[in-house]
Amino acid sequence: MAELVDSILVMGKTLNSMNIRLSNIHPLSEDYQKLEVMRDAFRQRYDMLVKYFFEHSAKRFIAVDGELAKVNEEAQAALNKLEKMQKTLDTITKLIGLVDSFITAIITAVV
Repeated sequence: MAELVDSILVMGKTLNSMNIRLSNIHPLSEDYQKLEVMRDAFRQRYDMLVKYFFEHSAKRFIAVDGELAKVNEEAQAALNKLEKMQKTLDTITKLIGLVDSFITAIITAVV
């Protein structure tokens, strides 16, 4: 379960980075709107994992964590460069997909 806590902490930092990036973009720009939608989707999955953590104390952990951490690092790096907004959006899309797989794996392991 400690690995899940670590993943939640890392994802929280990514969420914070997205919020900071949004604060540096004009709210009426297309990039802002795209990133906001992606941030909201990421936040929804983040909230699901946090809720799962509090509802379950499963001893199992899924191997997807390593891949999740790698893609999360890519998202962090992409967020640091505004001029690479499309790469950021693509990376966050990939990250959301991996989080979905991560959630599915955890739920499957518990059932």
